[in-house]
Amino acid sequence: MSARSLDTRGYYTVPITTFGWCNIDRIVLANTANRTSVTIKDNGKTTKITYKEVSLAIKKAGFEKEFVYLLPKGLYSFMRMKKTDKVYTEKLNSFVEYDLVGIGLKDNQKYAYSVKKVKGGKLGEIKLELKSEAELNRLVSNYSNTSSINLKSDYEYQSNLLALERKKQRIELKKKQLGELKKVLFPCGSMTELEGDLYTSPEKTSFDLNSNTISRQKLISDSSVMKDLEDKLKGFGF
Repeated sequence: MSARSLDTRGYYTVPITTFGWCNIDRIVLANTANRTSVTIKDNGKTTKITYKEVSLAIKKAGFEKEFVYLLPKGLYSFMRMKKTDKVYTEKLNSFVEYDLVGIGLKDNQKYAYSVKKVKGGKLGEIKLELKSEAELNRLVSNYSNTSSINLKSDYEYQSNLLALERKKQRIELKKKQLGELKKVLFPCGSMTELEGDLYTSPEKTSFDLNSNTISRQKLISDSSVMKDLEDKLKGFGF
């Protein structure tokens, strides 16, 4: 874009060939996205953005889920460190001050570790300590309000997600047990046609487990079949 001479109407005209915002971050966009150091020179001035790697591992404790967060001071977000081969790594911007919080979830309990003003380098192995919900909330609240709110929302979401995963596993286990039970009760055929009767109808279907002879009657009135069925169910954990 270049200015032209003042025309006869008393103002300058300028041709514009490129539209859209032209922010200074275009110069460093690739470097900040890839988190690589860069030197910038403009109008005789020089500045440098430096990234330094930080790494750590969490001491083994059988956690179902574990996370390590970096909290940039004064920003409305957090960074969750990437995990590769049991080691968490990330690159820290030299212009930003970071705090670090590690959280582990196991058996409906929460474990945590924290350190302020992380400078980078190898932090070694950290140990997460058992925390009550109140203790964990106090720990997170020690950091900037914007980051702590987002962090709290994330680990609560992860806790709920883990609860759903546990529930799914229990359902899958019950389905597997029921499938095994069907094989024992009906070794020569499917119980598909009888499932509605067995589980919903007052007129149940009873059967002789030894001869596989099926007869229509009220299952509750056949005490021997009921007892045998109950024993089988107990054997499968029902």
